[in-house]
Amino acid sequence: MLIDTGAQVSVLDLGLALELGLPETDTPRPIVGVAGGDEARQFTGLLHLPAWNITVATTFVAVPLRERLDVLAPIGMDVIGDFILNLDGPNRTIRLSPPGSVQGT
Repeated sequence: MLIDTGAQVSVLDLGLALELGLPETDTPRPIVGVAGGDEARQFTGLLHLPAWNITVATTFVAVPLRERLDVLAPIGMDVIGDFILNLDGPNRTIRLSPPGSVQGT
């Protein structure tokens, strides 16, 4: 997965969403990205980020990412906007933590 601070929504590869059997919503969603515009199916599911012990329920838009970009799932601001994101370049670490949590642990 990728953290994409420029994406408003989290995206999941369509094939992976179907393979996992995620529930599909009734409404497709128009999306626009670096590759242009598209109509995307939407699926609901739990996103678990074990490195940070974070699990959130979310709705993913789904497009064929794997075949287009060789990526499975960029996480957008719809998820990470609720967390504190710390990027430590010199130590090559990324930390995602809930607001109010103790930093540096």
